[in-house]
This record gives sequence, structure tokens and C-alpha cells, in this order.
Amino acid sequence: MSKGKITIVVPVGGEKYLDDYHRLNNNLLYSIDKLFDLNYLQEVLVITNHPDKVEKENRPYLKTLKDNEVRESNESGWGFQQVLKLEVSKYVQTEWYLTMDSDCYFTKPNVNTADFFNEDGRASIGITQNDGDLHTWWHNSALFLDSPVKNLEGCCTVTPVMMNRNYTRDLCDKYDVLEGIIKKKCTEYTLYWTYLSKLNVALKTYINKPITYGCMWGQEIKNAKHFPDCDFHGLICDRILCAQFNSIERRETSLFSSAASRKYKLDYKYICDRIKQYIKQNAHLP
Repeated sequence: MSKGKITIVVPVGGEKYLDDYHRLNNNLLYSIDKLFDLNYLQEVLVITNHPDKVEKENRPYLKTLKDNEVRESNESGWGFQQVLKLEVSKYVQTEWYLTMDSDCYFTKPNVNTADFFNEDGRASIGITQNDGDLHTWWHNSALFLDSPVKNLEGCCTVTPVMMNRNYTRDLCDKYDVLEGIIKKKCTEYTLYWTYLSKLNVALKTYINKPITYGCMWGQEIKNAKHFPDCDFHGLICDRILCAQFNSIERRETSLFSSAASRKYKLDYKYICDRIKQYIKQNAHLP
């Protein structure tokens, strides 16, 4: 089911994270150019205090916002990026917006809004069942929003997430999400999902259908003998998704993958170049 156009939101870190801007320009934005049907895209909002590092040429869909335009604060870093993913909803013109990080990118050709929604209009998301062993973030969010953990309608996965602008705006209007995330140690998604559960609308709004690849980690990549045609050089990092390079089946069923190389101090430019080649190859597939 098509829901019309969507917005894509991408917060990017400070100037010292040059690898994030390289991924943004050469993987994420490049994949939008090549693989996303722009008839279904309202705009891409990149939240950054360094807009000069974002390659805007020939990308009329691209708009940049500075951090303090979205939420005035002296905070910065990973936690504040989570705040921005919620507070940016006041700038979003569409009913739905997709949160992404600079290390995400599209892998499927001709992506449009029908890829994100079920026939009954619910958005796709990964939902895990409660098992009584929830992370502290969920408990903190339940306390902050005065909504018992037992009321959770499952637990949602993390970025990329298709978020409903109206519910997010409502959350930000009623609660100080900056306090919730920075001081009370919640996350953007635990707050969002707990709020939907409090309203009893989480499972009316979403269907359990992940839109991302599963990740391979460290030694698993070295031992991935069922992908014999892959060159795994330089891919031992915490969020690189190796199956993408030769698996047509996974390309057909998955929309995103991620590349992060800081943990293992790998050559991120090499990895980004491999990914860019993969995106270019997929752009020519039906």
C-alpha cells in the first residue's frame, strides 16, 4: 500500500567524524540517487552543524538543518542525535519519516513507499516479544512516561525506523524528550514505542516485518563459508553486512545495510567504495 511521499531524516556527527560524512555522501545519498524512486520522496533532512561537508549538488531533494534549529541545547553526541530524531518531527511535512544514520544505505532498486507499508496501511518494523529481561532503557522509558513495562506491545528495533510524525510531535509536545534521553537514560525508540503502547496504538500502527538485514559480527564474517564468492577483506566490523555483495535473494527482501569501521580501525574508504560499487550494480537490476 502506498502512503504517498515520505521524508528521510539523517543526523550526522561533529567535524571530527569525517568518515560519517564520507559514508553519507558516497553511500547513503548515492543510494538514494540510484535506487530510490524520487516520486515518493518529499525531502531528505540532514541535521548537521557542518552543512558544507554535505554534497548537495544535483540533489534538489536535500535540505540541511543545524542541531540548534531542531532543538536548542548545549548537548552533543550520540544521545543528542537521538533527541534530534524525535524533535525534527516539527520540520517534517509528510505523515511518515524514515530515520537513518550515515552508515545506512539502500540496497534494493526502485524503492518507494509501498516497500514500507502493509496492505492495511501499517508500517513495517521489527518487533521482538517481551521476555521479562528488558534493557534498562525500556524500564527508564516506562517510568518517564508513567506507563508500566507490562503494557509494552512488544519492543521495536532501532534505526532505520519509519516514524509517524503526528505521534512523535505529540510525544515531544507532552514530554521533554531531551530530559528523557540525556538525564533519564531513555532512547528515542524506547520513548517512541512506549508512548505508542501507552496509547494502545503500537500494533495498530505497525506490523512485525523488519526492513533491514541481520548483521554479521567479527568472527562470523571470517567463518561465512556459505558465501564463497565474497571478498571479505576489510569487512570485519560491527555493522557491515556481508551477504549483500552476492545474495540476490537478500537484495530482494531487504532494503538497508550498514557500515561502521571505527571499532576495528578499518579502511572505511575501501569499505565505502565496495558498497558504492554494489549500489551502482543494483541500480541496473529490475
